[in-house]
Amino acid sequence: VIIFSDILVIPQAMGMEIQMVKGVGPVFTHPLDSPEDISKLGLDLHPNVEDTLGYVMDAINLARKEIQGQVPLIGFCGGPLSLLMFMVEGRSSKSLTKLKKWLYNYPNECHMLLQSLANICVEFLIAQQRAGAQALQVFESVGVEGLTQDQYHEFVLPYLSDIAERVKGACSDTPLIVFSKGTDYAYEKLAETKFDCLGVDFTSDPEDVRRRIAGSGKALQGNMDPCCIYADKERIENEVGKMLHRF
Repeated sequence: VIIFSDILVIPQAMGMEIQMVKGVGPVFTHPLDSPEDISKLGLDLHPNVEDTLGYVMDAINLARKEIQGQVPLIGFCGGPLSLLMFMVEGRSSKSLTKLKKWLYNYPNECHMLLQSLANICVEFLIAQQRAGAQALQVFESVGVEGLTQDQYHEFVLPYLSDIAERVKGACSDTPLIVFSKGTDYAYEKLAETKFDCLGVDFTSDPEDVRRRIAGSGKALQGNMDPCCIYADKERIENEVGKMLHRF
């Protein structure tokens, strides 16, 4: 069981206003156009997680009681880069023009924001575990696939590694999963982090990934194409069978 909670609850906790626009999705009322907006908008880089996101922990606690141990309960958060993408782009983006502008023109400010987001992610994940989550997952699922490899290794990997190190330090017995979308080149480096399990997206071959991280002791998760659900039942069952065979 997983509690559905949009990954953007973290920017909301920092004081950013988000509206759900029909046919568009989440849209930030005032995205970060330049570093000056961080102070102009009064962005809280150190929000109290229990005060601002306590409703998520309440939902986890309630769900844990309701499922009565029948299945595990998973808690999660969005990864720092995915969150930063929305904060500067203002909405989902294919071109990532504004994000790339920030990475190239304001690298120091990006690192400052990414570290702040990582800190909040750590607190949020630990709070979810203490509320009853039995596994935790970090989703770097929006924006990372459009970065260069150099950008990924500078602006994504260090913060994922930091999150894993600190969460596992506090919740050593809780499985920790990372999903990094569209970054097939990164599995080896991700296997060097403290994450217990690597999410494999549908563009990667699990057999190939398993060979590349052999000896790491990491589990793999995935990797069904989400759009497969539009197929008929027979085709879906066939695709699931192929996926399971590759694992």
